[in-house]
Amino acid sequence: MNQLDIAVVGLRGIGGQHVKNLAQHSRARLAGVADINFQLRTEAAQTHGVQSYDDYRHLLENAQLDAVVLAVPHHLHAPMALEALEAGLHVFVEKPIANRVSEADQMVALAKKRTASWPWATITAPFPAILSFFIDIVPGSFRL
Repeated sequence: MNQLDIAVVGLRGIGGQHVKNLAQHSRARLAGVADINFQLRTEAAQTHGVQSYDDYRHLLENAQLDAVVLAVPHHLHAPMALEALEAGLHVFVEKPIANRVSEADQMVALAKKRTASWPWATITAPFPAILSFFIDIVPGSFRL
């Protein structure tokens, strides 16, 4: 089976757990990390042998990715997810999917247009089984 190249944006708290889960997943390859905190991103990059970025936009522009996990403050979910979807990436968004229903509607509409999946949001995202569902089980989630 092919591995999916997935990056994590936002490394504090749950984002750090996503990094650990992705690094251990047989179908995923941690392909980069982004965070405004220099120490967090440097430690994650050194530990996992990946490139780190101080700005998620640089990650979207420069990393070879299939998907991105967004573990950032709620008000950033929609704008970051929309940019990632515009770049053709699959998006796993920490809960809540967005601050407003209208933002969530925009995300879902763009996901349907740009990718084979939709922006995922979950309250149990740090659990490896949920990440496995995102990677392995959802029919047609990824075009490999």
